[in-house]
Amino acid sequence: MEEIIESITRAEERALNIREEALKKAEQIAAKAADEAELISKRSESEIRLYRERSLKQAEAEGEKRYAEALAKTRATAKAYADGVIKKADGVAADVVWRITSGSR
Repeated sequence: MEEIIESITRAEERALNIREEALKKAEQIAAKAADEAELISKRSESEIRLYRERSLKQAEAEGEKRYAEALAKTRATAKAYADGVIKKADGVAADVVWRITSGSR
């Protein structure tokens, strides 16, 4: 009978030790998971910040490119208009000069 009680006592002690070790291991695992989660969070913040900066630079470059294209197109249109006005003005100016020099009014 004493053997049985001793065996039960040893089994309970082993079970208690196993439980304590499991709790310690669970705490370690939880602490490690918290550390990894914090590291992932910091890394994600950094990656998001870099992505945002990169996207902003790309958008600025695209905007500048479109602005330059629109400006070039507008300049070409303005030049064509100015050239047409000058061409018409040349004829009118030549006519005025001819009238002045020939005496016709």
